[in-house]
Amino acid sequence: KSWLRLGGFSVQPAEFAKFTTALALARYMSSYSFSMADWRSRLFAVLLLATPMAVILLQNDAGSAIVFASFLIVFYREGFNSWVYVALGMVVFLFVFSFLWNLRRCSRRSSLSVPSSKGS
Repeated sequence: KSWLRLGGFSVQPAEFAKFTTALALARYMSSYSFSMADWRSRLFAVLLLATPMAVILLQNDAGSAIVFASFLIVFYREGFNSWVYVALGMVVFLFVFSFLWNLRRCSRRSSLSVPSSKGS
């Protein structure tokens, strides 16, 4: 579910994920071992961003997942300044989004079409 009910109010877990991801990226990118020139550092930063985005997409909350794409601006600012990589990241994001959307739609369709056990 995209919303959790706690007492008298509802809360969206994706909001906590955005805040936590921002803090985790800030912590990781400010460490001495981080370098945008190192491909392992860039890969880990992208995975740190893509993991909560994929979970939120599985919850069918595309609006919150798109907010994670704004972190690409942070990557650009920190030196990941090849537009080829940014464009590739957006293509991968759209591919993953469409894949998860179709997967969810197919699973919903298969659960709706349960064969009847009526005898003739």
